Amino acid sequence: MHPTADRQDPAELIPWYINGTLTPEESAMVEAYLAQGGEEAAAELKLQQLMQAHEKAHQPGSTPGEFGWKRLQRDVHRIAQKQQTANKPMAWLRPAMAAAVAVIVIQAALLGSLWLPDQESGLQPLSGRVTPSADLQIKFQPQATELQIRTLLNQVDARLVDGPSAAGIYRLSLANNSAANQRAVSDQLQAAADVIEHVAAE
Repeated sequence: MHPTADRQDPAELIPWYINGTLTPEESAMVEAYLAQGGEEAAAELKLQQLMQAHEKAHQPGSTPGEFGWKRLQRDVHRIAQKQQTANKPMAWLRPAMAAAVAVIVIQAALLGSLWLPDQESGLQPLSGRVTPSADLQIKFQPQATELQIRTLLNQVDARLVDGPSAAGIYRLSLANNSAANQRAVSDQLQAAADVIEHVAAE
């Protein structure tokens, strides 16, 4: 192995490729690099050829001059390219973070809207002090299912606005809270004895 060359980087083997001192395997590696490297590889090969021609034309110990400066410029350019390549995987991070923040803001807005007080019915969040208005008090049978309760409330066009209390009492609001409708709904609920245990006016 050549002491100053990295066997993993074909570009570093170009000086020995020009000298014809590489193994067949190393030569094939450099030729593949030159074939696939485009303008950058061609420029590297030309620079190395010029450098070797310059070295042969001068006595040992002479300064590298223009060719040394060109090689330094090439190395600096290569390092800058490697750093840019290393930074590319992080380019997605900024837009991804912005999208994540946008999602959080939207979710917060949606959740907040679900907890807004119902201005028409007088409903407030659990921490509020306003007592929601109700028309009837009911208590469900212990064995009543959620489906039975929901079906019955839909039939009488009513909804729960509070409860349960310590005694298991719920407060009910009617879409039509006229006295006549309250009596009719109360009778209908009392008739559903398999779901309702107790009904009373507010």
